[in-house]
Amino acid sequence: MTDRAPTPNTHLLERDSVDISIVDSNDDFIDLGIKIEAKVIKRISKRLRKDGVVLKDPQLIAAIIKECMAIAMEEHGDQSVWGPHLHGSTPVIKEGTPFEITLYLDRKGDVQWPSWSDITIKRPVREIDQNILDAEMHQQCLMAGERHPREGTPRPDDIISCNLQVILADSAEPPLRLDGLEIQIPPTGQPTLISGIPVPNFESHLPDIAPGQTLEIDINAPEGHSLHGQTAVLKIECDRIEQITPASVDKVVEMYGSPNEEVLRTQIRYAMEAKNNRDQLLTMADQLFDAVEQKIDFRVPLHVIQGRKNKLAQNLLEKGRAAGHSTDEIKRQIEQMQEEWDRDSNALACRDGIINLLAKHLKIGADEALINKEINLMAVDLGRRPEDFRKEVIAQGKMPRIVINCKKQRCLQFLKGKVVIEDIPADEWESMQEADQA
Repeated sequence: MTDRAPTPNTHLLERDSVDISIVDSNDDFIDLGIKIEAKVIKRISKRLRKDGVVLKDPQLIAAIIKECMAIAMEEHGDQSVWGPHLHGSTPVIKEGTPFEITLYLDRKGDVQWPSWSDITIKRPVREIDQNILDAEMHQQCLMAGERHPREGTPRPDDIISCNLQVILADSAEPPLRLDGLEIQIPPTGQPTLISGIPVPNFESHLPDIAPGQTLEIDINAPEGHSLHGQTAVLKIECDRIEQITPASVDKVVEMYGSPNEEVLRTQIRYAMEAKNNRDQLLTMADQLFDAVEQKIDFRVPLHVIQGRKNKLAQNLLEKGRAAGHSTDEIKRQIEQMQEEWDRDSNALACRDGIINLLAKHLKIGADEALINKEINLMAVDLGRRPEDFRKEVIAQGKMPRIVINCKKQRCLQFLKGKVVIEDIPADEWESMQEADQA
């Protein structure tokens, strides 16, 4: 007999075999007692043994609990944001004994949503003019050009090849390290992004960068970045600096298979406009939920925060073991991170909860077509093949984040005609954000 769990399509329970009763409830939650008689468990056992499934396998118990949760959610979860949560420890199955669990379901009643006309959102507007097209054509020529070692101080358009460490202040977590990173120096006065983090006045540090030397820069990560709200140090270990001899426009036209430069410029314009529209939508959606979060009373259940903290602790444990740290050392690191994890987990869970709650209020979902579109657009932004990026999203368990992003954008689209929208030049908006991070 093999020790394996049922396949995802295996249906274990019939509804009439699951007894559900309300144990306790109030305006904020409902506790459900769930009981499955021993004879039902015995029938399941008999049926599964034919497939070689061991009944006491923890994966099988998890499958039974999952089906119980689905039933509970269908019948009692219309006001739930977070879904069912198992009270107590995971049960075991004993012959002749009923299978019993208690599930907790949060309940959010009628939320007092703000008056949408009281919310003002800035819409960054960027016209793709001739100067922007020329700059993008220049960038394409650089990408297709030839590199040569740079002697002396790096200049705009040069490439700095380096190893990067992101060291968090007052954090026990090991630094984030990115080896083989390439930083292209933007034109004078243009913002510099390093690992997605804007670095104000980066050009002032250029005289201090040279092969074999290390540069440290204090930064504050922007909203939307995984390090938002934390002070960090960028440690740049410079390997080499290269200048680029740009390729000819004709070579770039040939590389893209366009019939001529005019057609290629039109294609580039369409691509840039599509990216601008997406960036604009995401920026406005973030502003919308910033405003909503300030105007409503929303509390995150403790078990949700604890669940997120447990995942962070497990991640730190795995990283610590891989780095050869002792168990005691890892435990100390986890203890030191508790306050930071509390804050960050509550902030992210609060935002996710409000998005889900508003989407439910507006009767907005995220269907497969919308999710696929979001994955494709994200893949394009990252320069990845959509099919490869989708596999990575699924493998790393990031699909819930994709769904949240879809709902967030659809909420904004639904409310566009109800909130106040003020246009602002994109350059002015970017300067405001850079000033906030300085």
